[in-house]
Amino acid sequence: MPEPVTDRFTKKHEYFFFMTKSEKYYFDLDSIKDKVKSEINDSNIKGKNCGSVSDFWDIQTKPNSDKHYASYNQELIHKPIIAGCPENGLIYDPFMGSGSTAIAALRRNRNFIGSEMSVEYTKIAEKKIDNLLRQKTLF
Repeated sequence: MPEPVTDRFTKKHEYFFFMTKSEKYYFDLDSIKDKVKSEINDSNIKGKNCGSVSDFWDIQTKPNSDKHYASYNQELIHKPIIAGCPENGLIYDPFMGSGSTAIAALRRNRNFIGSEMSVEYTKIAEKKIDNLLRQKTLF
């Protein structure tokens, strides 16, 4: 969440931590490369690494009516989930909050485990996850 300050630059970034249990791990860079156009035949080619420092992802904040003040736009976690976890793989969120990562994982056919100390945030997450699972069974 950007800071409302006027006497310095605002902080507009998030940290991602990729933690694995082994030295050999899954990472699919091609699945998240930014598409570029070939000048020769105007068709998409492999693309460029979207993680380059000069190419930060531009993801807007979104308003949220939940009583959780540190929630984030699910687009923020989209690329790390796709690149860092295969379909039907497992994502662990040690600070689950209102369940944004869990929802993003489920929408991308990944499993998740979450931990949260706040009973209030856990209830918010459970409601969101339940609503998503009900949608999946209906359609």
